[in-house]
Amino acid sequence: MVENHGIGARRQAVIFEEPPTGGFSRAIWLEYANRQTFKGDESGEFPHEVGLFLSYPPEDVKGFIDHRANNFKCTGPWKVYGDEGKARSLFAKYKKCTEIYCALWQSGSKLEQLAVAV
Repeated sequence: MVENHGIGARRQAVIFEEPPTGGFSRAIWLEYANRQTFKGDESGEFPHEVGLFLSYPPEDVKGFIDHRANNFKCTGPWKVYGDEGKARSLFAKYKKCTEIYCALWQSGSKLEQLAVAV
């Protein structure tokens, strides 16, 4: 079997590492990994690891890459390869939140009123 040592393999190796100790947050580590591994990537391939920046569970991002978007347990805003029950619960919360915000927007709420810190 031929090992893949291309940019995608290097990117995955760095992205899925745990951040080093010394005060690095996960976000800072992902930004560092992004800058280090996307250099010279001219493949035009979408970096699926962006799901980590969107707060998708890492096991689902890795599963999507490893299974090439196949063999998932369920789907919603993303394809689930890890904890299906937890994902379905989160999908339901996202749906309810979207419904509430759409109703508020349609009833005349301004964007400034709808944008809240979580």
